[in-house]
Amino acid sequence: MLYLFLVSVAPLLAGISGRVVDARGGEPLARVRVRLVGADLETATNGEGRFRLDGAPAGAFVLQIETVGYRLVKQAVTLTAGEEQVVDVVLSPETFQRTDTVEVRSCPFGVEDGLGASAPFTLSGAEVQNLSTLTTERVFPIVPVAGVTLEF
Repeated sequence: MLYLFLVSVAPLLAGISGRVVDARGGEPLARVRVRLVGADLETATNGEGRFRLDGAPAGAFVLQIETVGYRLVKQAVTLTAGEEQVVDVVLSPETFQRTDTVEVRSCPFGVEDGLGASAPFTLSGAEVQNLSTLTTERVFPIVPVAGVTLEF
């Protein structure tokens, strides 16, 4: 008797599956949180960026996809009883480019002594990510001054 009940309820449920990839190169994203808001169903993508949510009731829901470093995606979905919907999602990074400005002065107290050179200095994105590769000569260009020896 219980078996007949399960068979009759199963067609009333729906499923949703898909794949989550990075917008920059199409690489699959692992461990992305995928929720079907309103149905109390949640999962995470596998190493290939794939996810699957089974046992959802039929109806209109919001599929919410989120992970650290990427923009939150909310996508409306309508699930039909007995069917599986396939949804592929492309996640965009929170910022495609980050720009910061840092001002470095030769005199820490704001009084210029006339010996320092004033020129704009820019760090590349790779240098910002790996600050340990910068040399003091790159950050503070050496200006020759008669009788002065700089040691770092």
